[in-house]
Amino acid sequence: MDVENVAYMHVEVEVEALARQTVAEVLGVVRGLDEECARLVAEIRAAVRSGGVLAKEAAAVDKYVEGVSDWLSGNLRWHRLTKRYKTRTN
Repeated sequence: MDVENVAYMHVEVEVEALARQTVAEVLGVVRGLDEECARLVAEIRAAVRSGGVLAKEAAAVDKYVEGVSDWLSGNLRWHRLTKRYKTRTN
């Protein structure tokens, strides 16, 4: 085995390790944001229930929160499926 091949294999292993670490860090951030979003939705709904809000207004707030949730889900799905973020290898 020549030196260039050994060096290339070493770099390839390092890049793969860095990629795995980066993905793990990004997933941690996304999970944290997801948990925060769920907490905020629960707080909003609890505030509406305990704040003496009329049923019509409470329904409007709930519909808005659901709409934002749907929008965020759609945005994440688009980013996952779009070719914009695909590399040549995937």
